[in-house]
Amino acid sequence: MDPRIIAAAAGLAALTVLWGAWWLWWRLPKRQVDRLRLTIRDPKARVDVEDNYRKNIGQILVGVAAALIASMFTYLQFEQRDRELAQQAQESHATRSAS
Repeated sequence: MDPRIIAAAAGLAALTVLWGAWWLWWRLPKRQVDRLRLTIRDPKARVDVEDNYRKNIGQILVGVAAALIASMFTYLQFEQRDRELAQQAQESHATRSAS
């Protein structure tokens, strides 16, 4: 596959993830608090509720990002180990053939 297509797809995926994170962190709390407009009449209380929503969503986003990064490193370690085992098997086979 063409590396430019892969880079474009990765860039589009990154932008989509960033937009989704922004929407979850900034827009969703505003929408949720707007629904509570009739229940919570004090503007300061609404701002506090919106802030609490943002804190919770921020913690969730950081947790998901940490899990994805840890998964990526684990995958890279498995790939590295797989390459090493394949190389050892190849060297072992070459040594047996030479004998």
